[in-house]
Amino acid sequence: MAATVSLIQMLATGCLTSAGAPIASGKARFYLPGTLTPVSVYSDSAGATAITPPLTLTAGGTGVAYTKVPTRLILKDSTETTTYFDGLVNIHRAEQLEIQSASVNGGTETTLQALLDAIGTSFGGTAGLWKFKAGTGGTERNFVDVINDFGISVKSFGATGGGAVDDYTAIQNTINFIVSLGGGVVYFPPGTYLSSATLSLSDATALVTLKGAHRAVSKLKNTSATASAITASGNTQFAVRDMIITNSGTSTGKGIDATTGGFCLLDFVGIDSHATGAKLGVLGGSVSQSVMTTSAASTAAALITAGTAVVIGGTYTSAAGIGIQVSAGQASIYGGAVAPGAGGIAGVDVAASSSLYAHGVVNTGALTLGLRTAATSATIYHAGCDWQAVTDGRTGAPVRYTFAADGNFTPLPLQTDTIRVDVTAAAVVTINAAAAIGFGRKFSLMLCRSTAGAVTWTFNAQYVLQGGAAPAPTNGNMMISIFEYDPISSKYRETSRSASMAI
Repeated sequence: MAATVSLIQMLATGCLTSAGAPIASGKARFYLPGTLTPVSVYSDSAGATAITPPLTLTAGGTGVAYTKVPTRLILKDSTETTTYFDGLVNIHRAEQLEIQSASVNGGTETTLQALLDAIGTSFGGTAGLWKFKAGTGGTERNFVDVINDFGISVKSFGATGGGAVDDYTAIQNTINFIVSLGGGVVYFPPGTYLSSATLSLSDATALVTLKGAHRAVSKLKNTSATASAITASGNTQFAVRDMIITNSGTSTGKGIDATTGGFCLLDFVGIDSHATGAKLGVLGGSVSQSVMTTSAASTAAALITAGTAVVIGGTYTSAAGIGIQVSAGQASIYGGAVAPGAGGIAGVDVAASSSLYAHGVVNTGALTLGLRTAATSATIYHAGCDWQAVTDGRTGAPVRYTFAADGNFTPLPLQTDTIRVDVTAAAVVTINAAAAIGFGRKFSLMLCRSTAGAVTWTFNAQYVLQGGAAPAPTNGNMMISIFEYDPISSKYRETSRSASMAI
């Protein structure tokens, strides 16, 4: 292998006296290290044209000389009476070695020094230890610590994400490692991760987040026929974000089970499960912009069994069960859609001694029944919801009533701000007394008539009507009355009434 020809940088950059002046027309001679045996130097980078010593520098103290071996340089003034430098140049060091690889600098020959400098620069550090520095004024840190700040990938513990081998052990080991750090992010890069057993979180002191790249590309597939995909216990608080969880076939396991003491925050999560999708328990939880489906009979896409749960947006579908079921505790639902299948039970079901607070929820399912409760002790407040149909086992449907014959209903103003009544045939419709509510509380009553037959609206004496006469919309029209409760007299007073307008 031919010797590497190297430019003597000291001469090329310019030589100065101790006073800082150029060594004009200085004389340079070259020898083997430790001797006065001359060594050849060259005027070209190919090492073809030898220089006859001495080499005379320019007026600026510069000169061009290439050498192939470690060289002793003696530099004197123009008369060679004063020596300015006597030392070694072109000493072979590891950083001066050159490498050539297709994966480094496109295959161009690169010195190790240049490679090391480039790596250090790319990490942002200046201390020569390849440390990361975010910017001016920042603190240099080990690169691995910076990476770990963003989370630990399950692939770092051996998960493949290829959808062909069981990644359960690798994922659980990643979770355990994050717990040992006191909490952090378990990251699922895009891929399909098979898990044959339940992934468990049980340390209340470590806050763990399971996070994917996006629920369209990061998938956790539970292959067990009985186990839940993820469980939390021991008052553990955890979060699942930006990923989808599926259960195989007719698995009886749940997507997420946090009923034994876990608080679960679900954000932009998809759960496609045969049995219950997400089960929230004693500590409650929060679900935001998630999509949950279940196919087993009588199961729920989202099940609240205790505590307080908040659901914001998202879609909850059950082919043969319930979109969101409140079997105990309290649920607040803001926006989003429930979509019970034609063979389902209801979009939302509220059991005995449970509470539901809903606003802006829409039923988009094949089953028209959006809200159901069969329990007299359930508490339901809802406004701006489009349930399509409501089954209320307490006193009747509080949102919309339809009459094709004589009948009556009891308004539930504590539970909804607007009640619509449709009369489709000749009938006498009686509005029963309503429960007492807080001072100044109002509700709207929309009286709609779509029949040429005689319609009579009869109000209980509790209602004080404007002018003493009941509203009387004409065929194909409606009138809206607003009532305000007066707790001193226990009366509902009609504060305004619209003109007859088209339905």
